[in-house]
Amino acid sequence: MAIRSKILTYLFIVFACCYGWFTLASPVYAEENKVVRVGFPIQTGLTEIDENGQPVGYTVAYLNQLSKYTNWEYEYVQVEGNINTQLTTLMDMLEKGEIDMMGAMNYMPSLQDKFFYSRTKYGTSYLTLAVPDDDKKWVANDYSNWDGIRIGTYWGFEKRHSILEKFAEVTGFTYELVTFDSFKQVLEALKAGQIDATLNVDLSMEKNLRSIARFAPSPYYMAVSHDREDLLDELNDAMYSLAQAYPQLETELYRTYFQKNVVFSLSSTDTEYVQNLGTLRVLFFDGNAPLQFENKHEVRGIAQTFLQHFAAATGLSYEPVVASTYLEGVDLIKRGEVDLIACVPLDASLVEEADLRLSSPYFTSYAVIVSSPDVEQIDYENVQVLSANIQNSMRQLLYSKNRSIMLDAYAVNSYLQKKHIYDDLKLEWRNNQHYSYSIGFTSHMDGQLMRLFNSYIASLTEEDVQDMVYQNSRVEVEYSLGELVSLYWMPVSGAVIGIGGLFALFFLAQKNHYLRAMKAESDRIHQFSKLIEEPLFEFDYKKDVFRIQNNRHLFIGRNEITGFMHLDSHTAFQLDSEQKLCALLHEMFRLRSTQREIILTLSPGRTTWYRVDVRYVQDSLNDYAVGRFVDIDEEIRSKQSLQKQANTDRMTGLMNRAAFEQQLEEYVAKGGWEGLLILIDIDNFKKVNDTQGHMAGDQLLVNFARVLDKFFPPSDWKVRLGGDEFVVFIPHHVSIDYTQKNLKEFSQVIKETVFFHYPDIPLSMSIGACYMSSKLCTYQALYRAADDAMYQAKHSGKNQFRISDERECDREICIGCTENCARSAKLKQKGRHVSDISSSLS
Repeated sequence: MAIRSKILTYLFIVFACCYGWFTLASPVYAEENKVVRVGFPIQTGLTEIDENGQPVGYTVAYLNQLSKYTNWEYEYVQVEGNINTQLTTLMDMLEKGEIDMMGAMNYMPSLQDKFFYSRTKYGTSYLTLAVPDDDKKWVANDYSNWDGIRIGTYWGFEKRHSILEKFAEVTGFTYELVTFDSFKQVLEALKAGQIDATLNVDLSMEKNLRSIARFAPSPYYMAVSHDREDLLDELNDAMYSLAQAYPQLETELYRTYFQKNVVFSLSSTDTEYVQNLGTLRVLFFDGNAPLQFENKHEVRGIAQTFLQHFAAATGLSYEPVVASTYLEGVDLIKRGEVDLIACVPLDASLVEEADLRLSSPYFTSYAVIVSSPDVEQIDYENVQVLSANIQNSMRQLLYSKNRSIMLDAYAVNSYLQKKHIYDDLKLEWRNNQHYSYSIGFTSHMDGQLMRLFNSYIASLTEEDVQDMVYQNSRVEVEYSLGELVSLYWMPVSGAVIGIGGLFALFFLAQKNHYLRAMKAESDRIHQFSKLIEEPLFEFDYKKDVFRIQNNRHLFIGRNEITGFMHLDSHTAFQLDSEQKLCALLHEMFRLRSTQREIILTLSPGRTTWYRVDVRYVQDSLNDYAVGRFVDIDEEIRSKQSLQKQANTDRMTGLMNRAAFEQQLEEYVAKGGWEGLLILIDIDNFKKVNDTQGHMAGDQLLVNFARVLDKFFPPSDWKVRLGGDEFVVFIPHHVSIDYTQKNLKEFSQVIKETVFFHYPDIPLSMSIGACYMSSKLCTYQALYRAADDAMYQAKHSGKNQFRISDERECDREICIGCTENCARSAKLKQKGRHVSDISSSLS
């Protein structure tokens, strides 16, 4: 009985540890490494041996990161026996000084006489309610539907039972506690359906179970033998430094080693239920890009993407119903014309007014206060909250007085991409205010569909949500007619005048059919030229005479040129602009072309775009052309600016994703088959936003892009995909050795010029790269391969790069391949080689 009690005590106090990050903080090394002997019980997720015989797990990963701040090397000490025997033996060895350190120890005053505890915890365990993976009845944190749940436990854990009682009281569900003699019996009862859930510690949860609730956090520590007190100060200092450099380390490690993602699936009953629903009507509110909006009669946005994914997973059929205003949406709901609302903030007034029930949140955003141009100081007590149509609200604010609205920052940022339209609005970013968006259920919908939505939402990973955001963050900027007129009123006015001028010229040309006196015609053209202040010209084919009026910049001082078609433009004119224009007119008059565009250098350093418009009159008496030179410089440069804006990431000035896809497609279509795509992700970038605000995060991205643009040559394509993801595409052959060297140099430059300014945040890069090949020659294929490589680099501890090479080994295709290349000979014999090169960026 004493041995059994001792084992239970050790089981209660021993847990295990977590997954690690690579740090950019400066490690401290001594001249010689110390060997630290670490107790290593074999426990799933905590301390294990992988298929290659290497120690892995939470504790191993943490200690590897800790070694960046010490001069330690680890010797992991294993013992024989089952887990109980291993724990008992290793703790005895720690007390006797036969090992130096052991992890995952809960603090107990009675054990201080046996070993030292670290000052800083390095992990937290939780009590958890766990259900079988395939039991979809119980949705995580859906307490309102848990009443009567049967929870299995076993003797000796009365303290856990009292904690569970308080947890149920606070969260508002009832339960039945069923006690067994052993945990084995608990698992058998769970499998037999005699109970619904187990109460145990998350770190020791069985693999075929999933957690539906975590509570009662309990920190755990490193323990050091009394014989190695010299290690204690080093341990405490290193753990403190690591905690400062990586404040989110525990969360990341816990998620990696112990947090299961829920796998969503439907029972046959659920499938039949969804099919019997028919086609549901889902309400979307327009004007809220990228959350929900209508574009060319098509509903788009994060909410639409989420519902499309849910529909694909469940077979749900739905049709969008779009409302442009809050009142319109409320009216549709109250008249029973919609069943679901696609994107409802948790605290929206719509919930109460339309009597909605909400699902679990599927997306979280943050707020920004947008004020009218005249607001000098925000009256926070009178700030309006949210809006059913954010675009309309921003338009109204432009003409409002002393008004402020708290709006969704994603949507505001989307509409701010419209050049100059909203520049006068004043913004104040508020990181402490978040919006969580849910599916809204009208009163006539039953709870079963909500349960399915909640179950599906619980299965979404952070990566799933980010994919939805990135997929919809690249909304094309489109201007309404009114916005275009407001933005480009000068070119629009010029175009109107120009069209009027063309009609007038055409009228003159028709009149010339009846006019016989060219002198009178010349005078009339001269007067008209003065009126519209544009150079007008005429050319008489029979006399070979070119006349021009109002020519302040073109053919200056020459109003009439005889023998025009026989002139040598290079000898007749000294100015390059006049030579080019003469050559163009020769071609147009020969071909009787009606319109051309030309760029001319009228003065050193100043170029101007002109459009040459010509109309021809030919009959038995006359054969001539009339036309004008239209200054379209502002129009052309506006178009170029808009085109550049459409192809450029607004924040960084780099190429955007859409432009990159198009350029890559054109490159391949023209026969381009060589290239290297480098995908770069900034590790821990979110920490900058969380601790210093989104403006600081934006500035980091701008600085990062600026250095990236300067580091890689102009011939390389530099792209911002969105968020903190960047791409460099090298459209020619480059060796793997050169690539490795270049990436390490780039990492060092980024550290010294960009990351250097954030000493308290462990910024680094994870990079995945892949070569173009016959199979990898589209954006989707290249991105997928590079993303896989980057994921492996990130999974290896961040601050890493991985290069994937699947090119054909034929010399005519793989120019970079040599006889001595370090690739698999076996794959070479098959005609292909696959090379995966991994390395740290440090």
